[in-house]
Amino acid sequence: MIHFSSLSRTRAYLLAILCSGATIALRLYCSQWFDNRLVLVMFVIPILLSAYWGGLGPGILSTAITTLSALYLFIPPRHTLVISRQVDLVQWLILVLVGIIISWLAERLLQFRRQTVQMLSEHRQAVSRFRQIAETLPQLVWTTLPDGQPDYFSPQWLAYTGVPEQEQIGNGWIAQVHPDDRERVLARWQESVTHPDKDYLVEYRIRRHDGIYRWFDTRAVAFRDENGNVVKWFGSSTDIEDRRQSEIRVHESEERFRTVVESAPDAIFIQTKGCFAYVNSAAIKLFGARDESQLLGTPVLSRFHPDDRHAIQSRIQTLNSSRTAVPQRCEKLLRCDDTTIDVEVSAVPFTYRGESGALVFARDITERRRAEEQLLLQGTALESAANAIAISDTRGTILWINPAFTLLTGYTREEMTGKNIRICRSGAHNEAFYSTIWSQILSGRVWHGEMLSKTKNGKIFTQEMTATPVTNNKGEITHLIAVFQDVTARKQVEEEHKKLEQQLFRSQKLDALGRLSGGIAHDFNNILTAISGHLRLVLETLPGDASERQSLLEIDKASRRAGDLVRRILAFSRNDQSEHQPLSLETIVTEAVNLLRAMVPAMVEIRTQFKPGLPSVIADPIQIHQIIMNLGSNATHAMGDKGGLLEFSLSEIIIDAEQAKLFSDLSVGRFVLLTVSDHGCGMDKNTIEKIFDPFFTTKNVGEGTGLGLSVVHGIMKSYNGTINVYSQPGQGTAFRLYFPATEKTDAPKNAAKPSRVARGNGEHVLYVDDEKMLVTVSTKIIQRLGYTATGFTSPDEALDAFRAEPDKFRAIISDYSMPGMNGFDLVRKIHELRPDCPAVLASGYFRPQDKETAQQLGIKHLISKPNTIDELDDVLHSVFNEDSVSATPH
Repeated sequence: MIHFSSLSRTRAYLLAILCSGATIALRLYCSQWFDNRLVLVMFVIPILLSAYWGGLGPGILSTAITTLSALYLFIPPRHTLVISRQVDLVQWLILVLVGIIISWLAERLLQFRRQTVQMLSEHRQAVSRFRQIAETLPQLVWTTLPDGQPDYFSPQWLAYTGVPEQEQIGNGWIAQVHPDDRERVLARWQESVTHPDKDYLVEYRIRRHDGIYRWFDTRAVAFRDENGNVVKWFGSSTDIEDRRQSEIRVHESEERFRTVVESAPDAIFIQTKGCFAYVNSAAIKLFGARDESQLLGTPVLSRFHPDDRHAIQSRIQTLNSSRTAVPQRCEKLLRCDDTTIDVEVSAVPFTYRGESGALVFARDITERRRAEEQLLLQGTALESAANAIAISDTRGTILWINPAFTLLTGYTREEMTGKNIRICRSGAHNEAFYSTIWSQILSGRVWHGEMLSKTKNGKIFTQEMTATPVTNNKGEITHLIAVFQDVTARKQVEEEHKKLEQQLFRSQKLDALGRLSGGIAHDFNNILTAISGHLRLVLETLPGDASERQSLLEIDKASRRAGDLVRRILAFSRNDQSEHQPLSLETIVTEAVNLLRAMVPAMVEIRTQFKPGLPSVIADPIQIHQIIMNLGSNATHAMGDKGGLLEFSLSEIIIDAEQAKLFSDLSVGRFVLLTVSDHGCGMDKNTIEKIFDPFFTTKNVGEGTGLGLSVVHGIMKSYNGTINVYSQPGQGTAFRLYFPATEKTDAPKNAAKPSRVARGNGEHVLYVDDEKMLVTVSTKIIQRLGYTATGFTSPDEALDAFRAEPDKFRAIISDYSMPGMNGFDLVRKIHELRPDCPAVLASGYFRPQDKETAQQLGIKHLISKPNTIDELDDVLHSVFNEDSVSATPH
């Protein structure tokens, strides 16, 4: 193929003529094969070839030859330059126009090809020059495409990395970058590629062929075409490892110097020309300046006391003239706030930034001088102290005692010096006690406590001692200092005071429990009174053989038991004397467990398992409640926040002679066994041995007194029973309580009495209670008993009714606790109107002082709620028959 770049302009014209002539000749030779209508299309071929090879000129020449030849030879009439048909004229003109257009386009294409050839030639030359330069530079040179993909690495790069170029083209080069630098390098490179106006500049480590990483300073710039588009990125990487290491060494050296100077505890400053040229942090602090700018450039002498300035000026002149260090001396320094401190100052010659001066060290000795004065004062104070003080070595040999020690023990300083402190031991403590004290002190801790000691004449006294180890500057214990105080008299007073506090606390606690229990009993007993009252009314209306009667009797029995339970709580809070009686443990334990259930967290599950047909035991119900509460509380504490299972079980066990040998405090016989087990943390052997000791507890301060289990143990001993414990760490705990069985049976509860015959004669009774349901049921009961009753829920309304007709009412029954006006106040105001009106007071809980107040008001009858029909009948019968009844609850 003939390439256009190889043709000269003359050859292009000759080829155009030749190609056009050949086409005309071919058409003449093959005229019988072609239709005349195809002649013009055929002449386009030589025009295309001529224009392609020669451009505009040869193309026009070929167009002229072929169009004129076609007009003369092939368009009728032939052999003339005349066109007879319009269609031939149009075709001929089209051929002319196509030839001109093709020639013009070919010329443009030819020009573009020439420019491209020239550009390629220049590009090859530029690339050749770039490669020559890149291969001679010491830097690692590389280029990338506009999108940032590398397409060339210099031989220096390839030799340094030892990796073939084809493995690094594209993104393979990043493998040679240190892993810690890759993310930073890629991010910076992507930023530059995205924003070519920003040159690429970054330092990172590149791996050498031997695996060693060295630091390089890498830079890249973007080359653009005439339109401003990036055509290539040119980059180089310069090895800066040595420079960085040098900079690091210089920086480390400067940092070490600065660190030493800045971290020095003493003030360090440099003076040149008599002024501050440099100050460290300690110096800024020493002078009390805001920052270094407050000192730099100011005269050094201005910061010293006027009395010392002449001597300091002389020292500066000596240092500058002889260039030798000046000796250390104490001077007074004037701080920026005009306060004065004592300092030790020393200086050496120093050149700073080309100027001669001095490097000055200053140390604040104000505290040291103050400490020296303090030591003198302390020595005098130790001699004059009222407490006995002794200083010994680490073996207890006395080195010094103060006069108070002589007054306390009777030993003089001469008698004690060189003697061991054990000379004052009383013999009341064993060797382990003293070993513990010495171990604590010699471990670096202060020991404080009390011990019994002996004076020179043999008198035993209680002393409070605080022993403190004394260490040297190496932290080694070299001496011991002990302070003693005779607390014998104070201990006696404290013991008495402690007993009084315990009695007062217990009294206050029981009083608070009594008030709380009274409030609970008031509301609870009101409910029980309404239940039992309505129940008795229903029972009296039912025939004796009614099927519902038995169920109602059971309800009555349950309400009586509920009332009895409230009375037990009140009795416990009043600290009544225990009453041992035959009882069924199953009933009492059930009641106590029900109370406990409301006190334990929800994550603790409580189960009971009672064997049927258990014998009775002789015990006090209140103490059984106390046992269940103590053991249940301890078990809940042992299980903590995780919770678990708390189980109470009752069974019968017979102890024979062989088994009795295993129990030191049990005899042969039948016992009821109460087992309380939990899934808590358990106890180790040492803890089990101490749990029944008074005041021993594993709970935190404020969570327990350590008396609970000792009280339980004492209760079981009083029953001629015993308590054992089985436990392992992490396996839970089981307490087993052995109650001696008895043949006596539990006292039966009062059952509902049969209907009574009405004993009233229509006497009018005023009934007052703030609970509407009690007023309703009680007035019905009173009327059922043969009396007339008017009820009020407001004491004020009741008083108004009484004032209106004071002779209408024969007696008044009032609740004690009511809002606005209590029962005592109501009775007091009614007696002001009619002193002879009998009064009865009802309450769920009467305090001893309430009974005294009732006697003072002439109230002879007190009814404890929940009251029954029987109690109301008895009390009203007594009131209206003028029986003398003492003011005690029925």
